Amino acid sequence: MNIFKSLFGGNNSKDNNKESDKNKDFDILKDDGIRALHINKVAYAIKCFEGALDIKDDVETMELLANAYIAVNDHKGAIAVLEKESTLNPSEIKPLLSLASVYFLEEEYAKMNDTCNRAIAIDDNDITALYLNAKALVGLKDTIMAIAMLTKAISIKDDYIDAYLLRAKTLYSMEQITNAK
Repeated sequence: MNIFKSLFGGNNSKDNNKESDKNKDFDILKDDGIRALHINKVAYAIKCFEGALDIKDDVETMELLANAYIAVNDHKGAIAVLEKESTLNPSEIKPLLSLASVYFLEEEYAKMNDTCNRAIAIDDNDITALYLNAKALVGLKDTIMAIAMLTKAISIKDDYIDAYLLRAKTLYSMEQITNAK
């Protein structure tokens, strides 16, 4: 009987066991990483998440790893993870917004602007994408377009305080004090 199993698909159980073991290892590493984050052992959490991602790509684990990198000021590591996540989910806006925020921390305004434009292409009424794009445009000294982005964000959400504040600061820097209301 064992001969027939080995000839006609008996190895499937071995392949299934290997896959099951990989999934189990992934789950253990991911869960250990989450626990480590909860007790503020970020370095260990990063190792766990990296090990889990070596086994398989998982969007949630990528987000956790990116946040862990940011917690230890490893912005380059966070950028690499978020770029990979955004290519795995090109229709998702959240990783693009996170990536744009990290580019802002690194003062890479051109990359931030490109990333925001990709997010705006997905949803041109996302106020966070518009606001982050305005911040990138201010960094690039394109104040007219920054004002336009902020005005659009404010028109979508009329109580968006951060957008009002950045718009006022930008208008003030342009010496357009009367319009900074």
